[in-house]
Amino acid sequence: GFRMGQFEVTYYLWYTVYQWAIANGYAFANAGKEGNDGTVGAAPTSAKYEPVTTVNWRDAIVWCNAYSQMEGKTPVYCTTSGLTTPIKNSQDGSYGSSVNTTQGSFDNPYVNWNATGYRLPTEGEWQYAASYKNGAWTPYNYASGATADFNNATATGSVAWYRMNSGESTTTAGPKFANALGIFDMSGNVSEWCWDWYEDLPKTMQNNYRGPASGSIRIQRGG
Repeated sequence: GFRMGQFEVTYYLWYTVYQWAIANGYAFANAGKEGNDGTVGAAPTSAKYEPVTTVNWRDAIVWCNAYSQMEGKTPVYCTTSGLTTPIKNSQDGSYGSSVNTTQGSFDNPYVNWNATGYRLPTEGEWQYAASYKNGAWTPYNYASGATADFNNATATGSVAWYRMNSGESTTTAGPKFANALGIFDMSGNVSEWCWDWYEDLPKTMQNNYRGPASGSIRIQRGG
């Protein structure tokens, strides 16, 4: 079992946690911004409920750790095998365009899958939450929550902001219909980071799929 956030992470939530984090020993490569036209690192405006953008995967896992500690939960991503030291820095340093394969680094963290804190979904979890409906799964060419495939503009537009109805701009998280599990914007608006390294998906039934142990690109879904 797992829980999924009902909305994409808004800039307001990102900024609130970010401010706590930098005051408590955290550091980030990117400060994030409101949707596609906000100002990087600025205080929230009337667009504060648009999703945060321009943050990388490393920023996301460090932010998850900060949000966990801010709320008194156990962080998930750690620098040590004892799972006692959370990763607190996503600054790229010499690894801006390469992967740090060192165990316990921000690219290869020790992961406490049983922790109470926040984390990114695996690609398997993301797909499960996006496609689940009444004990079965909708086809993969449906937007999450849609009643027909992506060629049906009415069905797709009822659940997703996308190129044909958004003016190619981000928007507030949540106004469209939710999917069967009550989750909004799993298709459309912005892309969402998942835990997994990229590889072609398997062709056979999987149980708790988490992708390969290493790679060069992390998975984004939705968007």
